[in-house]
Amino acid sequence: STQSTWELKVMEPMKDVHLQAGIDKAEEERKEKIIPQTDSTMVSPQTKAEKAKAEESTTGKPSEMMADVADRDEAKTSVADKGKETGAIEAKEGTVSKKLGEEKKEKTEVGKISDLLKTEQKESLLPQVEIKELTPPSNILTAKSQDEYAKPAAEKMKIGEEQQALGEIKTSEKATEEEKKKENGSNLVPPTLMSETKLTSESDGKFYLRTKNYPGHKKLIDLRYYYNKRGQLRSCDKDEPFKFTTQATYEQICVAMVEYIQQLLTFELKMKEMFVPMKEDNDGVVGANNIFLSDDFYENPNKCLLLIQGTGPVRAGIWARYCCMNDSLDIGSVIPYVKRAKAEGYSVIIFNPNLNYDPKTKERIKKNGSMDAHCNYVWEKFIPQSLPNGCPAKELYIVAHSAGGYCTSELRDRYWEEFKARVKGIALTDSWMSEGNTIEQKRHYFNHVYSFPTSKKYQGCSLDDDWRKEKEFSSGHTKHEYTSGHACHLIFDLFKIMPLMLSLIHI
Repeated sequence: STQSTWELKVMEPMKDVHLQAGIDKAEEERKEKIIPQTDSTMVSPQTKAEKAKAEESTTGKPSEMMADVADRDEAKTSVADKGKETGAIEAKEGTVSKKLGEEKKEKTEVGKISDLLKTEQKESLLPQVEIKELTPPSNILTAKSQDEYAKPAAEKMKIGEEQQALGEIKTSEKATEEEKKKENGSNLVPPTLMSETKLTSESDGKFYLRTKNYPGHKKLIDLRYYYNKRGQLRSCDKDEPFKFTTQATYEQICVAMVEYIQQLLTFELKMKEMFVPMKEDNDGVVGANNIFLSDDFYENPNKCLLLIQGTGPVRAGIWARYCCMNDSLDIGSVIPYVKRAKAEGYSVIIFNPNLNYDPKTKERIKKNGSMDAHCNYVWEKFIPQSLPNGCPAKELYIVAHSAGGYCTSELRDRYWEEFKARVKGIALTDSWMSEGNTIEQKRHYFNHVYSFPTSKKYQGCSLDDDWRKEKEFSSGHTKHEYTSGHACHLIFDLFKIMPLMLSLIHI
């Protein structure tokens, strides 16, 4: 323990002595290094300049250091002068470009105003005068002059926008009508083929207006419906299309509608209403089935048109009740056929094959108890030329819808000799007909029968790839009940060229 204590006492003083000696030595060396630098190397610029002047006075020549200083000062001066010149040039160029920008902006504004006035003139909003580019008297277009040009132009633009909006509304309404027509299939006829397929009421809008006081039409008004000038059924309250409510109301409207259409045939188209069977065939009593004859039926020696509708509740003068109520009378009735026939020199007879029971007695009508029985009776009593009161026309043309084709086949089979001699054309609207039992009947069928069924193709488009078979053409509609109304004028055009076609066949 004594030894360890001594060692500690001895070592600690020795450690302190050595450390202090090292610190002192380092401090001395540092001072020795600093002092020479301050005396010799760290000389101020002023001292250097004084030494240089002393050297110049002693030797008479400028020292190298003075030359360097002079050159450096001269260089700095020249750079400063050039910088001032460059700044002046740039400032000048900036002023010029600023002026050019202002002039360009002014020209652009003037050009915009001039283009706006030209646009207004094209839209007929301003008088048609020649407009030249507007140039103000000075290079500066004042705010007042801008307002003078822009204010009327803005007003005209507002008017143009309103007209454009109105045009867009009309376009949307027209597109909506076209979509509705597309749903019904009536847009399947291309415009080039629709020159003849126009509504009859479009060329004679007064036809339906002047008949509004007919008894049948008054009955419709009592049921809160009427037919407008286009032959369309509308409600009296809201002028809306027909809406189905109950079957009883529907049948009441149909009865009034049939009465009105037959009054149109009688009073407007001058057709004569005849009742079958005749007295001599019905025990001296006039029959209950009514047919219609044109006023020249017994005098026209040239052509006669026979109209035979299909089966169902339809009566004489009507192709389809649905079309008469939901579309127009020009599509659902025979009125367009009668008008076109009279215009082209046809006499007309309208069959009524579906009225087989007496509305009053509810008994079957004698000799008219079925479709084919009715057609046979009418042919026998009104068509033969040999009869005193027969049809004198040399050529007969038949339009048969739906089951009317079957009745036509029966007429051909029963009255073949007269049929083949006088029938020159048969048009079947979505109907059918047998080819016949003999080669002669089949030849007549091939030469004279044309069919117009429902189709998605445009009106008049050929639908039969085999020319040896029945000739089929698109009626222009996809619904069965619409085919007769849409194919009307196409059928008459076909009948018109039928004699030429037969002459080319050489039979």
